[in-house]
Amino acid sequence: DPKDKSEDTPICDLCLWGASHSYRLKRFVQIFVGVRVGSYFKSVPQNLKPHHISLFKSRCKTLLVGFGQHSLANGVNTKEYTENMRVLLKDLEDHPNVVGRSVHYNPEGDEKLKCPTTDNRNVAYVDDYNDAMKKLYAEMGREWIDTRWIDGAMWDSNFDWNHLHHKVELAETWFLADHLGLLDGDHVLEPEFNLEHRVYQSLSLF
Repeated sequence: DPKDKSEDTPICDLCLWGASHSYRLKRFVQIFVGVRVGSYFKSVPQNLKPHHISLFKSRCKTLLVGFGQHSLANGVNTKEYTENMRVLLKDLEDHPNVVGRSVHYNPEGDEKLKCPTTDNRNVAYVDDYNDAMKKLYAEMGREWIDTRWIDGAMWDSNFDWNHLHHKVELAETWFLADHLGLLDGDHVLEPEFNLEHRVYQSLSLF
């Protein structure tokens, strides 16, 4: 959780909410982009605690919400997931900058393809969730960022049958950082920040 001496000073340029996919994205943003980042690690939106929500609202300039993986895996239907997310977004109505991102694709392994399935994270269900979130965020007057054009083309490259390949994660990291204005001089912590060099350097690590 973000910590600061002042109760009303936002100390994080970006806070990511979600489970492991969001946490990994948080680490990539923190390491390679070099901005102040926080995270709230919860598997499903209904598990967020009211006092933690209040804390993050006061400490984070932008909240990037990325749930869906665990709800999908556990068979939560699109209607129920949408209502869970609607409750969360209503709790965040007084925060000026709440943004959603699309649910990542997963490789189609045995758990997802066998009948009956034991993991609903196949392409059709992921698209159902994403289509529903696109409508919900528009209805709530919030931005929703679709990154399927990044991870959709590389959906089967996941090294552990779940999380994105490192280079795909980096591509998403740089896109989101640019889209959210995190590459501006006011955000980046390092005085000598060369974006082209940093992107090349990061991709060369993998």
